[in-house]
Amino acid sequence: MKQDTFSIKEVIRYLDSEIPRSLQEGYDNCGLQVSAERDELTGILLAVDITEEVIHEAIETGCNLIVTHHPLLFKGVKQISQRTYIERAVRLAIKNDIAIYAAHTNLDNLKGGVNYKWADMMGLENCRTITPLEQSIYKLIVYVPNSHADAIRLALRDNGVGVQGAYDGCSFAVGGQGRFRALDGSDPYVGHQGQWHTEPEEAIFTMCHKHDLSRALGIIRQSHPYEEPVIDVVPIQNTDPAYGAGIVGELPEPITVECLFEKIKDLMPVSVIAHSKVLKPMVRRIAYCGGSGAFLRRAAASVGADIFITGEAKYNDYYDAMDDITLVTIGHYESEELTKSLLRDILCKKMPKFVVRYSARCANPIHYVR
Repeated sequence: MKQDTFSIKEVIRYLDSEIPRSLQEGYDNCGLQVSAERDELTGILLAVDITEEVIHEAIETGCNLIVTHHPLLFKGVKQISQRTYIERAVRLAIKNDIAIYAAHTNLDNLKGGVNYKWADMMGLENCRTITPLEQSIYKLIVYVPNSHADAIRLALRDNGVGVQGAYDGCSFAVGGQGRFRALDGSDPYVGHQGQWHTEPEEAIFTMCHKHDLSRALGIIRQSHPYEEPVIDVVPIQNTDPAYGAGIVGELPEPITVECLFEKIKDLMPVSVIAHSKVLKPMVRRIAYCGGSGAFLRRAAASVGADIFITGEAKYNDYYDAMDDITLVTIGHYESEELTKSLLRDILCKKMPKFVVRYSARCANPIHYVR
């Protein structure tokens, strides 16, 4: 089967649209880490982390784009030498013209992201985030002549703007009179230069997510007949339970904690499970956050979870959990190893005939003695 052809820039634009960087936490550094001079894509390698070994694997397998979960560059790099593994990895990638891209907390906070993937594996139902993202929704108000109101609404709906829960194309309209005077140099759609004009218009109210805002504004400007459309963008306090940190859902039936642990071991590369005092021997409502999610423990308890599972926690977190919820840790790497298959699923939607490889050398930096 002949493989489709893509450019690196095309794939990065696609990833940015599917996993918006606007969803990342303020401390994070998602997106392109290292660019490549050659833009023709020869292969994609997926990994949880970037190391020199992973880059060597990309060289050997002919992949010039590595997509990872954890960013290689978190903090500012003041020099590129051989001193640290980060500096050596950057040098090696640049020398061999390999691009590196990371999808970290934006993939965590994404609807259908890391935590949703885990919940799906575990068979959880009625899933929602533990703490939805704040100020992630905007109200858009666009003033449009009546003749083009339906075209604007249709264009927004067809591009996913105005989705609320299980409904799409959500909007509200108020009729009124638009009044303006076209000045010299203008090219008015209605009216004439130097003359006041009144036009029957609709004010269309709709909503969009922060990561869709730029695209929504572009759609409005493309569809609007006026050369200077009036658009109000208003941040609102509403939250969308589909986007945010962690996830909580219910198993079809209650099970024992021991059975839950066995289920985790069967589905994930987990060999060691640590936990605080078991407060409920039977559990059904399960809360989860991949990686370092112990900060969500109290929030998980407040949404009625029977147990909270994450990648890692501090010593005192286990003591603190004794008063509200059973805290379980399965290992940071282990809790996010599934990101490789998640990223592959996202990429294959656009490029089903392109070979996307899992790294065989991406390994847990933590070693256990058994």
